Amino acid sequence: MNIGLDSFAFIDDSPFELAEVSAALPMVSCVNANDLHSLWGHSSFSGSTSPDAKQRRHYYQDAMRRAAGTGRVWRRLSQLLASCEIRLDVQVYEPSDFERL
Repeated sequence: MNIGLDSFAFIDDSPFELAEVSAALPMVSCVNANDLHSLWGHSSFSGSTSPDAKQRRHYYQDAMRRAAGTGRVWRRLSQLLASCEIRLDVQVYEPSDFERL
């Protein structure tokens, strides 16, 4: 979905878990669940009202549909390659093969 980690918030009531996530992923906002009331009205969590932001859910859905279509293409390509019956022989190379390697 191409969402950056800096747009995530990890909310937990365990100081240990918050510290672990904060150390491993410093770009993720970590919030103690006991401080949830402080998030109301916080500019980081208010979102945007731009026309582009209002369409963001549709953009994500379109991207997921495109990704699903790509999977079908890769499956067809894999089937095509399998039907070609390409044979690969692996051998120890000789000094005379070095230029091609």
